[in-house]
Amino acid sequence: MELLTGAGLASAAGLNAWLPLLLLGAAARWTDVVALPDGWAWLSEPGVLAVLAVLLVVEVLADKVPGVDHVNDALQTVVRPLAGGVAASAGTGGATAG
Repeated sequence: MELLTGAGLASAAGLNAWLPLLLLGAAARWTDVVALPDGWAWLSEPGVLAVLAVLLVVEVLADKVPGVDHVNDALQTVVRPLAGGVAASAGTGGATAG
């Protein structure tokens, strides 16, 4: 189950870099659905969740402005694979309920 969780989160990061990380951190912080391993516990810290939420809003808004959209896509070409790796590592190493 953890392998499928990691693969799903990594795939979602290809579409939006911050949303899977935000959802994973929020699920680990406020539910018992996901238990992150010790090395990834920082992902559920309030400050990290706030930064991820702000980055998500910036990414969604930047997508709506034509000139900014191209710059954002260029930056996200590097960021999305990194976010996918973090999501896959945290999701695969975590424990899911069930």
